[in-house]
Amino acid sequence: MSNTPLIASDQPLTESLRRTLDAVLEIIIPAEPARGMPSAREVAVFRYLQDHASDYWRLLATQLDELDASAFRQFAQHFADLSLDERMRVAHVMRNTNPGFLRRLALETVTCYYQDDRVMVAVGMEPRPPAPKGQEAYAGDFSLVEPVIARGAIWRRTE
Repeated sequence: MSNTPLIASDQPLTESLRRTLDAVLEIIIPAEPARGMPSAREVAVFRYLQDHASDYWRLLATQLDELDASAFRQFAQHFADLSLDERMRVAHVMRNTNPGFLRRLALETVTCYYQDDRVMVAVGMEPRPPAPKGQEAYAGDFSLVEPVIARGAIWRRTE
């Protein structure tokens, strides 16, 4: 992920939408302090989205606006200002109306979340990419594929 600082013109969401996003992230994966698990809001989901899902900002902004509007219709407050119970009620209404609502955000959030070092440690894994230390490659028993090799080429050249 990029560590380049953002400038104001790079911000794909308004401050209000960022607050709504943070509130949604707290619902997607709440913190579990006893296990050392941060909430999704505490990991770099925003940066992850910038680096890996830049095509998603317009739809995400629209969905966050819809969520905030629904919160106003139900409780006359911004989504981020609601209690957890009220947030859950608003989110359930939105998901019942549109089952795909914020589905991609949930997927991107989980993908990012389980790459965070704190989460890796909390689930008992070493916080590192799988490749630098290498993975043990077992020498194969090529006698198992001898029938396939004996068959010869089964494709047609197109040159």
